[in-house]
Amino acid sequence: MNGGRRGGDHAGVRAGAAAPMPLTPIERPARQMFSIVAVAVVLQAVAWACLAWLLRSGGPWYGFFDVSDIVVYLDYAQKVAAGQAVYRDFAFEYPPLALPLFTLPYRGDPAAYPTWFAAEMILLGTAAAALTGATAAAVWRGLWRPLAAGGAFALAVLAAGAITANRYDVAVALTLAACLFFLARRLPAAAGAALGVGVALKLTPGLLLPLVLMVAETRRRALLAFIGFLVFAAVPFLPFLGRLDGLTGVVTYHAQRPLQIESVPGTPYLIAGAAGAWGVGTGTSFGSQSLAGPGSELVGRASVWVGLLLVAGVYVLVWRRRASLRAAPERVPVAALACVLAFTVANKVLSPQFLCWTFPLVALVVVGRGALQRITGILTLGAIALTQVEFPYLYWRMVSLEPGPVAVVAARNAVLVGAAALAAVTVWRLPQDAGADG
Repeated sequence: MNGGRRGGDHAGVRAGAAAPMPLTPIERPARQMFSIVAVAVVLQAVAWACLAWLLRSGGPWYGFFDVSDIVVYLDYAQKVAAGQAVYRDFAFEYPPLALPLFTLPYRGDPAAYPTWFAAEMILLGTAAAALTGATAAAVWRGLWRPLAAGGAFALAVLAAGAITANRYDVAVALTLAACLFFLARRLPAAAGAALGVGVALKLTPGLLLPLVLMVAETRRRALLAFIGFLVFAAVPFLPFLGRLDGLTGVVTYHAQRPLQIESVPGTPYLIAGAAGAWGVGTGTSFGSQSLAGPGSELVGRASVWVGLLLVAGVYVLVWRRRASLRAAPERVPVAALACVLAFTVANKVLSPQFLCWTFPLVALVVVGRGALQRITGILTLGAIALTQVEFPYLYWRMVSLEPGPVAVVAARNAVLVGAAALAAVTVWRLPQDAGADG
């Protein structure tokens, strides 16, 4: 970072002194910033060219659109094109900003829809990579870390595979990338607004609002961040307030889902089923596969509370290290990753595409300072890669409880839990001194 915090005695701030002036982001020549962003974009093009080549016509192990949700998105797009109203004429389990992402690629030709939808997601993912490179350029001097962040984002895309393009979760990653970019530029109100957009896409980005509020340097800036979040989260819902019965389904649909087959809380049932345990089986509901066994409903209900406790525990650590995070925005991504991973490992649903949310976070963490932070990023990349090993090629065999595919999912979940724990430890070990180097 560019020097210590001016007036950096945060003990004085706790005692009521005026907050220290925030450091300005690193300023670079426009040509250098353009080069950093351009490298991130080019690396995305290379990553997608490699995936398209590898997965053409079934590829070495799976096809580009195998086990895709695109058919579901197409159905929504066709209903809208036929004049049906969302939340009134048909059930829609997503927040309202997801719908334009589904309808925009539809041009009346169902056969062309998968290609156009994938192109849309690749474009959004490339924008997220560009923002991630710009964020790295704002918090680190020199060139190698910003350039490496663009490379790490491309590596995350390669590790995840085609699921990045045939689900819409990379749009959520874009809102998280925008949030980190604005925090790096000391613009918490814009960061809150970016998370608000994310909530109107898929609710879960709201998890990071407390982080934005905690790293805002003053109460006024925190209030503006909260207002920005509320406005951008609420406005997309306003046109549908007359359809409350359908709109509440956005929450109730997910609240009612059973223990999903790939979730961390479901792992003991998955292993027991593969071992032939009596009373453990799989089923299909809510558009995915779930686990059933003694106590599975209780585990699913309890996972919500466990998740809240884990995320709250991370935020206790964040609050204790808020001065350090304010002083050095390069430390913020690992705190964000700790929150996202805590939610992910406790959730009763862990669809493979959820790991797409971590792309901008892991790209910045894996090139950060300190061995713990880098190992956290590497473990997360490992979990993403193991997900592609299992999904979609081994997915139906895993649903059939074959031991080999089940072992892959269990290993992925173990790595993910390790990454979540290490991310929390990294936040805990951040220096309390606002000006200290991590």
